Amino acid sequence: MSSFAEEGNHIWIGNMSGAMKMDKTSGAKTYFDKTNCPIPDNWVNTIAIDNNGVKWFGTWTAGIARFDGNNWSVLDTSNTPLPSQSIKALTVDGNNNLWVITP
Repeated sequence: MSSFAEEGNHIWIGNMSGAMKMDKTSGAKTYFDKTNCPIPDNWVNTIAIDNNGVKWFGTWTAGIARFDGNNWSVLDTSNTPLPSQSIKALTVDGNNNLWVITP
């Protein structure tokens, strides 16, 4: 396992196979990878969840995937000032700002 984040009754897990949402009560799992959603890389290094419930997935080689529960978008070096496609860590501060660590 590379990373995880808790959100209410769910645990979000990221690893070399994509991301997974697991219900803590039932154990039901939902998988997210390049075969079933627009996540840009299956290797999810880090996950952060902001105050609005938006999930941010930092990937090994393809920037950041943003998932609001319905829609996906990708932030990378082509559409943001990110200095690298490789995302090492993400966190959200008390003002709901996303902080990104790249190599």
